[in-house]
Amino acid sequence: MNTDQLKTILAEYPLSRRLNVLVDGTPIWETSVVEVLTKLMSEAPEKSPPALLTIFGRDSCIIRERIDEGREPNHLGPQFNKWLEIDLR
Repeated sequence: MNTDQLKTILAEYPLSRRLNVLVDGTPIWETSVVEVLTKLMSEAPEKSPPALLTIFGRDSCIIRERIDEGREPNHLGPQFNKWLEIDLR
């Protein structure tokens, strides 16, 4: 995956959406979509072809949508019970 691909995927979600980064199934970083997009946008755009994404030494990932099921509904709305997970491989 390269940085442009990840930016395109993350741009489809609300900027405030919680995002958890896992490496080998272990949570490493809890952040938000806007923080990751900001970091990706700071990458040098003149690189061609687009730079490969490397986080924690990994260059491929799976992005999953998660939801807290079985918990009391959040008074702020259902979007606050959802988050994204980036599973680095």
